[in-house]
Amino acid sequence: MPRTAYEHPLKPELRLYGGVLSALLALCWACALYGGPGWWFEVGGNFAVPVAICAALLALALAWARGWAWLGVAAATGLWSASVPLTWSTGSLPGPPPPAAAPGQPASLRLLVANIWSSNPRQDEVVAQVRAAEADVAVLLETTPAWEAAVSELAADLPYVVAQPRTDNFGMTLLSRHPLNGARVLDVGGLDGGEIPLIRAEVRTPLGPLTVLGVHVFPPVSAEAWELREVQLLRVAELARETAGPVVVAGDLNTSMSTRSYRLFRTASGLANARKGRGWQGSWPAWAPAELQLPLDHVLHDEEIVIHELEVLPGAGSDHRGLVVELSLGG
Repeated sequence: MPRTAYEHPLKPELRLYGGVLSALLALCWACALYGGPGWWFEVGGNFAVPVAICAALLALALAWARGWAWLGVAAATGLWSASVPLTWSTGSLPGPPPPAAAPGQPASLRLLVANIWSSNPRQDEVVAQVRAAEADVAVLLETTPAWEAAVSELAADLPYVVAQPRTDNFGMTLLSRHPLNGARVLDVGGLDGGEIPLIRAEVRTPLGPLTVLGVHVFPPVSAEAWELREVQLLRVAELARETAGPVVVAGDLNTSMSTRSYRLFRTASGLANARKGRGWQGSWPAWAPAELQLPLDHVLHDEEIVIHELEVLPGAGSDHRGLVVELSLGG
């Protein structure tokens, strides 16, 4: 009698359930990128790398089970999701070195933005990190009254300050090495009629005036919070559009570059992301492996600004990692 080829008993079940999971993953990822029936789909658009990893594992399992039809679906989903962070390593190349400076004048400026976490006990480490960055402008998010003494230690290097400390997670402080013109604390709206601050300041730099918008929008933890974040992002985009001259938006936008919300914000603001050509560079959560961190913290700029360098800092006790960019005006 001819011998029947042996098949592992798990393979038929793996072909069935692996196929179902592959189809669901592909459908959910499409909804995440282009708008699904619920707010959680849009939030899922942040997780391009985890989706790519899950799709790759499904593809390997289906290859072992000889589920060839669904293997193609899993592989295509993996390549699709992996292509999103990979595109940030291509396109616009890192900017040229800063131009030669006039005698006694800097050639470029350094801007730091960091969500330092309101309950962070490692305040000395944060202060040391800001000093080491040699920032001309620092935007610190989640500053509270308990942070005021620590932040004041930076006054020798960054004497011009706009502070809006709060007891929740939406306090904010902007510090500058150079004088400020017309610095204001604006309201981008909060839940139940509350207020969420935004700092708008024109910095009189040696290279010329630079408007900085310090931002921390609401995290999309519910349908109501997601809708609020969308309104806040559009408000920030409007403020950037209305600004004459070079403008930078620096802050925690609580969304990554792969989401529909981010694409709408980019279109509405007309700004470019300092990460372009420099990689995905996640910033949250700081304790996770770098490959799984989401780029929620951003520096966006208009066409009059050239980015020469971008660095993602260690967490310094916060759940977020800060960003430092070197930039010049007149792009």
